[in-house]
Amino acid sequence: MSVCKKDVYQVVSDVLECDIQFIQRMSEEDDWAVYGMDSVSAVQLIIKLEEVYDIEFQDNDMYIGQINILGKIFGLLKKY
Repeated sequence: MSVCKKDVYQVVSDVLECDIQFIQRMSEEDDWAVYGMDSVSAVQLIIKLEEVYDIEFQDNDMYIGQINILGKIFGLLKKY
Protein backbone atom coordinates (compact mmCIF):
# COMPACT_ATOMS: atom_id res chain seq x y z
CA MET A 1 0.00 0.00 0.00
CA SER A 2 1.15 3.50 -0.72
CA VAL A 3 1.21 5.66 2.40
CA CYS A 4 0.75 9.40 1.94
CA LYS A 5 2.52 11.15 4.80
CA LYS A 6 0.27 14.19 4.48
CA ASP A 7 -2.82 12.01 5.04
CA VAL A 8 -1.24 10.48 8.14
CA TYR A 9 -0.24 13.92 9.42
CA GLN A 10 -3.82 15.12 8.94
CA VAL A 11 -5.29 12.14 10.81
CA VAL A 12 -2.86 12.61 13.70
CA SER A 13 -3.50 16.35 13.89
CA ASP A 14 -7.27 15.70 13.93
CA VAL A 15 -6.97 13.14 16.72
CA LEU A 16 -4.53 15.15 18.84
CA GLU A 17 -6.45 18.35 18.03
CA CYS A 18 -3.39 20.29 16.96
CA ASP A 19 -2.16 22.09 13.89
CA ILE A 20 -0.95 19.89 11.02
CA GLN A 21 2.24 21.97 10.73
CA PHE A 22 3.06 21.02 14.32
CA ILE A 23 2.78 17.32 13.41
CA GLN A 24 4.88 17.81 10.27
CA ARG A 25 7.67 19.36 12.35
CA MET A 26 7.73 16.46 14.79
CA SER A 27 10.44 13.84 14.56
CA GLU A 28 9.32 10.41 13.40
CA GLU A 29 10.60 9.20 16.80
CA ASP A 30 8.68 11.63 19.08
CA ASP A 31 6.35 9.87 21.51
CA TRP A 32 2.89 11.40 21.23
CA ALA A 33 2.10 10.75 24.90
CA VAL A 34 4.13 13.90 25.53
CA TYR A 35 1.65 15.77 23.31
CA GLY A 36 -1.51 14.34 24.87
CA MET A 37 -2.03 10.93 23.30
CA ASP A 38 -3.78 8.54 25.64
CA SER A 39 -5.64 5.26 25.19
CA VAL A 40 -8.80 7.01 23.97
CA SER A 41 -6.98 9.04 21.32
CA ALA A 42 -5.04 5.90 20.33
CA VAL A 43 -8.33 4.12 19.58
CA GLN A 44 -9.55 7.18 17.66
CA LEU A 45 -6.32 7.16 15.65
CA ILE A 46 -6.70 3.47 14.80
CA ILE A 47 -10.30 3.97 13.66
CA LYS A 48 -9.43 6.99 11.49
CA LEU A 49 -6.45 5.24 9.89
CA GLU A 50 -8.61 2.21 9.11
CA GLU A 51 -11.19 4.49 7.49
CA VAL A 52 -8.69 6.53 5.46
CA TYR A 53 -6.77 3.50 4.20
CA ASP A 54 -9.73 1.09 4.04
CA ILE A 55 -7.94 -1.52 6.14
CA GLU A 56 -8.57 -3.44 9.33
CA PHE A 57 -5.66 -3.70 11.71
CA GLN A 58 -4.94 -7.07 13.26
CA ASP A 59 -5.39 -7.19 17.03
CA ASN A 60 -1.65 -7.43 17.69
CA ASP A 61 -1.11 -4.16 15.76
CA MET A 62 -3.53 -2.15 17.87
CA TYR A 63 -1.41 -1.57 20.97
CA ILE A 64 -0.63 2.03 21.86
CA GLY A 65 3.08 1.15 21.66
CA GLN A 66 2.60 0.35 17.96
CA ILE A 67 1.04 3.68 17.06
CA ASN A 68 2.46 6.24 19.48
CA ILE A 69 5.33 7.26 17.20
CA LEU A 70 5.01 8.54 13.64
CA GLY A 71 7.72 6.25 12.29
CA LYS A 72 5.93 3.22 13.73
CA ILE A 73 2.68 4.22 12.07
CA PHE A 74 4.33 4.50 8.67
CA GLY A 75 5.90 1.05 9.15
CA LEU A 76 2.63 -0.44 10.35
CA LEU A 77 0.62 0.95 7.45
CA LYS A 78 3.13 -0.46 4.95
CA LYS A 79 2.29 -3.96 6.26
CA TYR A 80 -1.21 -3.56 4.85
